[in-house]
Amino acid sequence: MTLLTFDAPPDSGSAYWRALRAAGKARTTDRLPDLAAVRRQVRVEQSAVAAFRQHFGLPPDGTVPPGFAHAMLGAPLQLQLLTHPSFPLRVLGTVHVRSRIVQHRALQVDERVTVHVRLEGLRPVAQGLEYDLLTEVAGADGAAIWFGWSTQLLRDPALPPRPRTAVPEPPSPAWERCWTLPLSSSAGRAYARLSGDWNPIHLSAWSARLFGFRRAILHGMATFGQVLACLDWQMPVDPVELTVRFRKPVFLPGRVQLQARRTSDQQGWLWQVQDLTGNIVHAEGQISRADGCSAARRS
Repeated sequence: MTLLTFDAPPDSGSAYWRALRAAGKARTTDRLPDLAAVRRQVRVEQSAVAAFRQHFGLPPDGTVPPGFAHAMLGAPLQLQLLTHPSFPLRVLGTVHVRSRIVQHRALQVDERVTVHVRLEGLRPVAQGLEYDLLTEVAGADGAAIWFGWSTQLLRDPALPPRPRTAVPEPPSPAWERCWTLPLSSSAGRAYARLSGDWNPIHLSAWSARLFGFRRAILHGMATFGQVLACLDWQMPVDPVELTVRFRKPVFLPGRVQLQARRTSDQQGWLWQVQDLTGNIVHAEGQISRADGCSAARRS
């Protein structure tokens, strides 16, 4: 295994320069390198937590939201893996399609943690290639605090388009809560400034069109962050498991609605982000208590 070790925040600027230079890399491969990155003694900065909470409209109470570890700790190391010379695929234009988070306990402001990221799970799918990025955050004692699995899709334009068949949504119980979320044309750039994720598909209409999108699309984890912010006041007690599947892009600017209802055990939430008509589902997922099986590290 090649292990990249960082003693300070990695340089995202040079990583994006490498990504631009690698725009001609392949869209397909049959293997991923055995590649990982680690950063030890990472301090959970109070200023970073405050900025994250402010971005999502959360009150400044100092607690660390579950999405913080992905955006502020894991994503910078993920970018280093994806722009490493041994990584065979292009990065720009890659789409985040699913995530799963297991949080054993909330991070604490000013604590020191170790962040470890690795590649795994390459597989062909109908639209191109998928692979996973596994992020693990551990405390000073080495005990696991937070795991995150992010599935990325690299679309292959050479593949024939999938036939569009109408699949009716199964009937579901009525939603209990609803929020309308206005999204400005600058929402992607604002999240990029927060997280360091400057993928061009999120920044402007003209840069998104270079990768096949008619307008800029909101970062998947920015959409998920909005969901977690709306439900922050009724999150289950740790350990908690959060899942999200991104089904349709959220184009900017725009307005979407978040619909949520309690799970059958009343311990968590099922939710969907829809267009205002309710006919298009942009993202969906679940927030629940993590049992012993789901809280364990996935093999």
